[in-house]
Amino acid sequence: MRRIASASTRLPRWLLALSLVLAASLLATDQAAASAPFEASGTFVGTSSQQSNIRPVGCCVVFFDQTSTDTLSGTLDGSDVYRASCQVRTQSGAGVCVGTDAFTGTVAGRTGTLQIHLVVVTDTTGAPHGNASIVSGTGGLANLHGHLTAGAGTYSGQFLFAP
Repeated sequence: MRRIASASTRLPRWLLALSLVLAASLLATDQAAASAPFEASGTFVGTSSQQSNIRPVGCCVVFFDQTSTDTLSGTLDGSDVYRASCQVRTQSGAGVCVGTDAFTGTVAGRTGTLQIHLVVVTDTTGAPHGNASIVSGTGGLANLHGHLTAGAGTYSGQFLFAP
């Protein structure tokens, strides 16, 4: 009887050990697929800009659609097309544009495309300040996550490749 009891307790221990090994290997795989966060920075130069669908509202506000293209260098190496809906207060020059930036290029040696949500606020001096978040990506950039700030031809932020 003692032998049967020992055999029956060995089997569950073996299954438990196997389960733990499999679980550990799955966790290690997910961690290996993720990279450490890294700093992103660089410059951008506008190559074209066009306003359309211009709609004055009352005495002091104008709504319009904005399409612009840029060439980027640094962590983001490529080009983009920004499409946004904007409003500007005509008396102060302050305004805001909210839209989507479609980036095509390379980040950290990986090539693909990114869809980036971008909000640009222009203060009364005319200086633009932007905040951006990666929404999705394709190709080698499919698992890129991150946030950026931008202004006066430069950008900076933090990125992470993770599933």
